Amino acid sequence: MLKFKRLIVDSILIAKKELIQLWRDKASLIFTFLIPITIMAAFTFAIPKAQSQVNLQIGMYDADKTSLSANMINTLNNSNLEIEYTAESFENLKNLVEQGEIAGGVMIPAGFTEALERGEYMNLTVIVDNSKRDVLNVLLSNIQNNLDQFIHVFKDYLKERVVENITDIHRQLYDFRDNTSLASFLVYGVPAIYISGDSSSGVNGWEQLYSNYKSQVEAGLISIYEVNSFANQSSHLYLQTALSSYPSEIQAWALNYLELFYLNWNLTFSNPYPTETEVYSVLPRFRGESVLSLITGDYINTTLSNGELTLFYNVYSNFSLSTWNDTDSLDSFIIQSVIQNLSTDILFIEDIYSLGPNPTEEELNVLADNFLNNMFNSQRAFIGVNEEKIGGDIESGVATGIMVLGFALIFSCFDDIAGAMAREREKGTMPRLFLTPMSKLSFFLGKTIASITLTLLRATILLLMYLYLLGGVMVGNLLLFYLISVMIAILTISLGFVISARNISSRGVIILEIALMVPLIFFTGILMPKELMPPIAQTFQEYLPYWYTNDALRRVALLGQGLEYIWFNLMVAAVSSIILFIIAAILTKRSI
Repeated sequence: MLKFKRLIVDSILIAKKELIQLWRDKASLIFTFLIPITIMAAFTFAIPKAQSQVNLQIGMYDADKTSLSANMINTLNNSNLEIEYTAESFENLKNLVEQGEIAGGVMIPAGFTEALERGEYMNLTVIVDNSKRDVLNVLLSNIQNNLDQFIHVFKDYLKERVVENITDIHRQLYDFRDNTSLASFLVYGVPAIYISGDSSSGVNGWEQLYSNYKSQVEAGLISIYEVNSFANQSSHLYLQTALSSYPSEIQAWALNYLELFYLNWNLTFSNPYPTETEVYSVLPRFRGESVLSLITGDYINTTLSNGELTLFYNVYSNFSLSTWNDTDSLDSFIIQSVIQNLSTDILFIEDIYSLGPNPTEEELNVLADNFLNNMFNSQRAFIGVNEEKIGGDIESGVATGIMVLGFALIFSCFDDIAGAMAREREKGTMPRLFLTPMSKLSFFLGKTIASITLTLLRATILLLMYLYLLGGVMVGNLLLFYLISVMIAILTISLGFVISARNISSRGVIILEIALMVPLIFFTGILMPKELMPPIAQTFQEYLPYWYTNDALRRVALLGQGLEYIWFNLMVAAVSSIILFIIAAILTKRSI
């Protein structure tokens, strides 16, 4: 029990001693909390909480230049895409992407609207710098997420035209219906009236008249020809009244046709006084069909113009004495005839026809909505995407690898200066070195040359690993790769001099390296490109020189770009290095 108590007391004393020492060493105390805070802060600001926080800045080239394409651009701009530039040509759009002014570009091709109106499949063209990992996927995802909105925009654009088309087709249907009804009445209704009459008008046809005079015919008092004549007179009077509102040409055509039918009807009877059995040896309807087969074709051909000829022939071919006034037969004939003239779905034609002769505006709009909904439900993928990738197909590991290479150079150079100077201080060699006549410039320049030499060697080794182990590519000029490596070294050396100007232990340098490592991983493009970061992280990157050097490495290695594309990146690194060297010189002068 006493041993256990002693163990607890001693442990508490040791813990207290460690905390007191840490409190006295202010640098170590700060670094103890700096690392976790730095890690969490970098993650918080660099990684978007959701894709909705990422507003990709893109460019647009509208080669279609229609109200629909303008509305589509507005739709994209109101999503997670921010249209930063409106390009004048596709080449202009491509140049903006290559220069890094925008994350990607979208082109609406010429004829886009007209093709969609015809129901044809069309592609947008998306162009991205494929060396920037995941930018293409995010851009395509945003376009896909806006597909429903595109459809809504397109439906609104089409609706007025669809209503106009429905109205036009409706007019054609019911004009054709009126013409077909008239043609059917003239071709089959006229002989049907002769044979059967019209009970609704009190007109007796041949069947009723024969029934009335049957006994007299059989007795030889009235001939069958007189009965036929009575039917002709009755039908003649009826047609004059029924067709009174039509042009005289139509009245004349119908009456002449009736007369021709009557004469040929007479010819079907060889006995003036037939018995009922003889009369009904052929039913009146079949007798009438037989007469029509002899006279109708020739009569239509000799009396009608080309425009009317087709309709009357089609009516003659598709109807009969028993179906000429059948509503279902008439409707089916009208719909099929219009479909042959219009490349339109049969269901759509039936829906229009079912509106009746006088549809309301609301009914037309409802039908237009239904048509568009069905159209887009069945053709959801009516808009596709062509991908144009600057840099070609680059594997994500390769794109990340070149950024890691730059990151490795940074930390190896940092240790060359900050770590080495801390170790020299601890060994006592550095204070003795400053007691010699050697100038500060010689000191800085000597360490810089040594670190650059090591950097070139390391860069060569890392490049070989990148190329042959990772399967990477070096599309650009190899000399530019080494120039960028040297600029990374100079920038890191200058930073190392600034940090080492103060009396920092080797342990402090290690802690500081770790503290610097985390934000560099997040903000130099290793985890994700700048375009996919939240706005605050993008702003921070603009003031981080190492982002510019890593971006230059990416451009040269993966895109093969030359000095004209990376000169600004190198200028930022050079100016930053000069500023840091000046600060280091001032601080070193004060502390030694």
